[in-house]
Amino acid sequence: MPQIDKRIRPKVAIIAFPSFGLVGNIALEFLKEHLKTEKIGRLFLDEMAPLIVVHNNHFVEPISFHYNEKYKILLIEGINKVSGLENKIANRIADFVHRFNVKEIITLDGVPGIGNSVYYYSKHKKDVLEKKNIKLLDNGIIFGMTASLILKLNNVVSLFAEANSELPDSNAAARIVKVLDDYLGLNVDYEPLFEQAKNFEKKIKDILSKSEEVKNKSFGDKSLNYLG
Repeated sequence: MPQIDKRIRPKVAIIAFPSFGLVGNIALEFLKEHLKTEKIGRLFLDEMAPLIVVHNNHFVEPISFHYNEKYKILLIEGINKVSGLENKIANRIADFVHRFNVKEIITLDGVPGIGNSVYYYSKHKKDVLEKKNIKLLDNGIIFGMTASLILKLNNVVSLFAEANSELPDSNAAARIVKVLDDYLGLNVDYEPLFEQAKNFEKKIKDILSKSEEVKNKSFGDKSLNYLG
């Protein structure tokens, strides 16, 4: 886990783990590059499958922490599937954001749909979110890391972009970044957004496919079948 550092004072934490359409991971990859973040730490549990992925000569942590000083934003990204460990990971993340006194946690997710909508679920800031023309997710089931974080923390805003299939959906990721930009004022350059998202889509797809291949070969029946 990242150590307490006087330079690090995040106001907002944005979190993404593999989910429908890989929407959250693609969006977070875009933000990591656009916001010029620095990697400040990682999280690893003994129960997690002991594998790493090297992509374009860079070591990809299973769960990593990245910080942007300008906007005081912490990005937390999980790149491996974590079925069965959601509550343990959520507990560790909750401890961390409490130590740093993070005021708001935003989770990024995808939901099945054929439209172009982005929905939200939150116990607070409803007025602010609705003024941004984000639709309330008033019916549905939330599960996985997003559900664990909502249950562990009180200050969570969950964003869900409609994705057309379980295949990586860069367009849905781009839409969720646009919503984040409007909500947080990140000054995203929209012109190259959709094209860049396609590149991140390929990166995430490659990383996950390599992870699954190694786990299936190395762990047999212990391979994970988690989505969401």
